Amino acid sequence: GTDWKDIKVCVVQRCKDPQNTDPSQKEELDEPKRSSVGPWSSGTFRPTSDYNNTVNVILLRTGGMNASASATLDRQLVAEHIRSSNDDWFQRQNPMVTPTREMDIRAAFTGACQRRTNDDANRQQVDTTTKPTPPTVTLPLAECYHILFNDEERSYLTLEFFTQDWEAFCRTENENTGSASDTHSSRLEGCVSPETESVPGCMTVDTAIAFLTEMQ
Repeated sequence: GTDWKDIKVCVVQRCKDPQNTDPSQKEELDEPKRSSVGPWSSGTFRPTSDYNNTVNVILLRTGGMNASASATLDRQLVAEHIRSSNDDWFQRQNPMVTPTREMDIRAAFTGACQRRTNDDANRQQVDTTTKPTPPTVTLPLAECYHILFNDEERSYLTLEFFTQDWEAFCRTENENTGSASDTHSSRLEGCVSPETESVPGCMTVDTAIAFLTEMQ
């Protein structure tokens, strides 16, 4: 089961109502609308008019082409191939975290941290001559949510789903480091859960970027 042929396309979404199973309501699409350009390809979020009506489809086909290939399908290899294909598509071919977006996120973190510093000092004006955010400075998870995603993206990814992704990211990080603690992974260092926040958890800027890269 290692003879693979992968096809990645972006097609027009035809299933408007998942509850509707009436065959007469099905639509045929003669030629898929293929695209390798994502809404973040320019470095800023610029979705086309079809953005809300398209879905990414990855077809993973195996077997039949290589006479020496085993007829037995190794489920572990299948899972690994699906995972690596998704990573290749979303992190390299069609990434959400472009250099421009990373720069914008770091600038937003710096501004937010500076405003918090000024608020703590009871200052009336925000110092615009901000310095780079230290890697150990954290922001509450709810605030990170608004920094990492714009209005369009938040309409799809709710805060509840975001926190679920964050919890999954933390579990994966700790599994990779063999730790049961929420703070033992190097990328989670300092990301404890302030009791005063309505949404528990916090992120450093480096952790936020790692999270977005991993979970996109």
